[in-house]
Amino acid sequence: MMFHLTVETPGHGHVQAFLAATGAQQPSHAGRWISELGRLNQVLTLREVVTIPISPALPVTYPVQHRETRLLGTIKAYRPSADQLFELREYAIVPGQLQAFIGLMQDALPVRERHSLNSGVWVPLSGDPDRVLHLWSYRDFAHRDEARSGAMREPLWREYLEAIAPLLGDMHSTILRPA
Repeated sequence: MMFHLTVETPGHGHVQAFLAATGAQQPSHAGRWISELGRLNQVLTLREVVTIPISPALPVTYPVQHRETRLLGTIKAYRPSADQLFELREYAIVPGQLQAFIGLMQDALPVRERHSLNSGVWVPLSGDPDRVLHLWSYRDFAHRDEARSGAMREPLWREYLEAIAPLLGDMHSTILRPA
């Protein structure tokens, strides 16, 4: 299963107008979020892809400062959530270590999901292949803090963190709210 993740930056003060202008024109999507922390003034839209379109970008119907569309392959199937806070984490993996990282992550996810829902895990199908994106779901910031501290009390989660440390390069986290 493949997904498009489209990140559009309408600019400071224009996110709500962008959503209003593009809402009815957007094809159905799996999820749509607004960045809250991290890179600001961004709208992220996740769509399932049945066939690879010739042009993955939608026509611009509202001025944006930047738009990026990424084709993603699914490692862990997307599960929608009614939660109000999401965290999109992106890890750059040391070249040649992607499969090792994914194996370790898949073994550790059930332990981490005792504390909060993982809404999906993907890898880019173009561009830099040594990346992993995953989306975590939380009720609110307090739940995020509880989930992260709860996971750290899990011996298997701490072992996982130690095992992946040499496989990681850059890490980036963006906090999102449903659009």
